[in-house]
Amino acid sequence: MVQYEIGTCYGCRKCMYCGCNLSEKECKCNRKVKPKKSNRTSQVPHSFGRTFDNNLASNKKTFIQKQNALYSYNIDLNKKFSFTFCSTCNSSFQRLSKTKNTAPSSQETISSSQNENIITIDDDFTSSDFSFHTEKSIDFQDENNKKNEDSLKEISFTFIVKKADGKLLPGKWLTLDVLTFEKFVIQIQRYVGSMVGIDDIDQTEYSLAFKPAKSNGEDLELSESKDFEKFLNEYEKLFKSKKEIIVIAKMKAMKQKLNKKKKRKQIEVSGLSPHQKAIGKLVMELREQWHCSQDNLPCYVAPGIHLKLTAKLLATWAECIMEGTATIEIAPTYPEFSAQHATKKNSHSSATLMSSQVFPTYPVQYIPSLPPQYCVISRESLAPVSNLNELSQSQLPVPSIKEFLEKVDKDEGSNGEFTQFIDAFNEQKISVKHIKDLKDDEFQILGVTAIGWRKTIQAAAKQYG
Repeated sequence: MVQYEIGTCYGCRKCMYCGCNLSEKECKCNRKVKPKKSNRTSQVPHSFGRTFDNNLASNKKTFIQKQNALYSYNIDLNKKFSFTFCSTCNSSFQRLSKTKNTAPSSQETISSSQNENIITIDDDFTSSDFSFHTEKSIDFQDENNKKNEDSLKEISFTFIVKKADGKLLPGKWLTLDVLTFEKFVIQIQRYVGSMVGIDDIDQTEYSLAFKPAKSNGEDLELSESKDFEKFLNEYEKLFKSKKEIIVIAKMKAMKQKLNKKKKRKQIEVSGLSPHQKAIGKLVMELREQWHCSQDNLPCYVAPGIHLKLTAKLLATWAECIMEGTATIEIAPTYPEFSAQHATKKNSHSSATLMSSQVFPTYPVQYIPSLPPQYCVISRESLAPVSNLNELSQSQLPVPSIKEFLEKVDKDEGSNGEFTQFIDAFNEQKISVKHIKDLKDDEFQILGVTAIGWRKTIQAAAKQYG
């Protein structure tokens, strides 16, 4: 058995001081004191005092009886007592039917005719707690109860967002503590932003209106305090008739906001300087020129040298081309491109690989002023070797996206730069064979925003057909 305390929500056993669920754990608050605005914490912004007596509507009385049994309060329901509700339970309690009780039988009232019209008043309660022993007095009490509840201005309604194209988003049932029009529109603004997915939505981007549920009439504007007064009056009428009201937010600027986002994206992409664009183009050419099918990434191959070209080396090479100290065929003279930084492999296999994959029948012309590893290559017909190359590519087993991106990441010497896209590719059901046909906007959807990333992935995928 649990002894009910006035500082506890009667409906859910929530502490009306700290917000703790007392069914799960106890708190140290003094719940014997009636909660007020001055002694509550921010966890409990509102509390609602109520009084139980036999003149309550039957549905409300049933609710009180159920909670009494549920939490074993062991309260004598034949006597009047006071209790407290939180916002949620109070809202549920308000929505219960307000069916008027019939006059109590003669067995339940004082049979003496002298007491027939006596009004019993308790100084601890408001006029809504007066007990009349006639049918007329019961009607008067119910009316006062309604006015007392309505004065709290806690309203419940269906909220709908109507998009600019006329489509309706799924409705949401809201219960708001409303005191002024200004507070109402601020609370509505938060829900509009949540439903359309824009946190910083402005009130000028939509208009508000209201109408009774299941009504074919025109919506009524809800844009100022006078409209809000009309809304509250209409709400009270419908509430008494057990009908609902609908509030509608009509979007009118969503398209403009989306256009602004797209424009901002275009500015970001096109914000590269001419020099940066030229470097990017040269890096792409270097990747294609020096692509190594053996390692499936760009490699600089010269006599005794097999150097993997990382993104940094490619950018350095491109800068040197811009400065005129290197070309697509001739590497820079920086130490990073020397033999000591290269991965030495069998010279025969390297030479065979490069001759079959990149420039198979190119004679090498050495330049006396340069070290022997820097050479100029004159091109000849590629047709016979190209056919052989296509045959070897068609025989390669196609890896999964995970295996493919892990290999690209490893070959590029990047720490997770390419494997971060595995989930995005799998979600869109992209296989390795699809990659060569992907467009720039499709790469954007996959999150591959950098030009270098796209070119690297597409170049690596070419060998699989």
